[in-house]
Amino acid sequence: MTGKTSGAIAKIKEKTKGCSSSHCILHRHALAMKKMQPFIKEVLAETVKIINFINLDLTGCSNGESAYVFTSSHRNKVALP
Repeated sequence: MTGKTSGAIAKIKEKTKGCSSSHCILHRHALAMKKMQPFIKEVLAETVKIINFINLDLTGCSNGESAYVFTSSHRNKVALP
């Protein structure tokens, strides 16, 4: 459907000469992950966990009697395939 010679992208580019397209970023990420060494995958997975922790929506937390209790609302959650 999105083939560059006869798909939707090709037909759109025929009509609008200034149009540009890009392959799905998630699919490119999945393809790159297949070729990664296991150590790099581990580092990336830990990095994603850290980023998700930092991006917690702190306005969604409540100050309980003991410690802070975080709700399950996250912003910009990063996921690995």
